This record gives sequence, C-alpha cells and structure tokens, in this order.
Amino acid sequence: MAIVAVIMCVNFAACSDDEDESGNAASLIGTWKIEKVATNGVEEEWDGYPYFVITDTHCYFTDEEDIEKSDYCTYTYDTKSKVMHCKYVSSDTEWDIKVLSLSNSTVSVQMLEEGDIITATCKRVQ
Repeated sequence: MAIVAVIMCVNFAACSDDEDESGNAASLIGTWKIEKVATNGVEEEWDGYPYFVITDTHCYFTDEEDIEKSDYCTYTYDTKSKVMHCKYVSSDTEWDIKVLSLSNSTVSVQMLEEGDIITATCKRVQ
C-alpha cells in the first residue's frame, strides 16, 4: 500500500499557471497531500496516510500530525530521468518513483506495485 502511495505522489499533475521546475530535486522537498490515486488508470479512493513527506535524504507517509509514519525510506533522485530511487531504512526493499510532472504547488508520480501502475497526484502543503 505504501508503494502505491509513493507512486501516486510521483504522478502529481501540474497546474498550467505553475512554473515547471523540470524535475529539480530541491523542489520535491516538502509535505504533499495525496489528492488523487489511480491504479492502471482507474481512480480509487486513497485509504493510506494522507501525506507524503520528502526531506533532503528521506521520504515517508504520515498522518495529519506527522506522528505516525509509514514506509520510511532513504532515496536518491536522478534529475535527468526524474526518478526517485527509494530504499526502506529497515530492509533491503527498493523501488522507483517516476516524477511525471512537478511544479511549485503540485506533483504527479508513478510507480509499479505488484504489476499494477499506480499514479498519484499531490498538492504541496509545506
């Protein structure tokens, strides 16, 4: 489920009046509210933690108070391919999140989970 959330966050849709950051890693850093999630193109209700947090070295899902955390990972970001390569802190599990679009206020991401393509659209809250 966490992988789905990460994929969703990576598939954020940019608003036409926002300035495209062209995949700048620094512009990914922040707290993102998961607005929409789709599996294989079919929109679904998101039942995971509502926020995805990206720091300069880690990413994770969290609740409204940033107390409960899920899928705590380190990551690297390739600005050329616009891919976040994530690795769980507590295991060797790794996965990629493709940034489809990124602006100052929105991000759209995509990832694979058990053969499904998960797309997420998020809105910046911090």
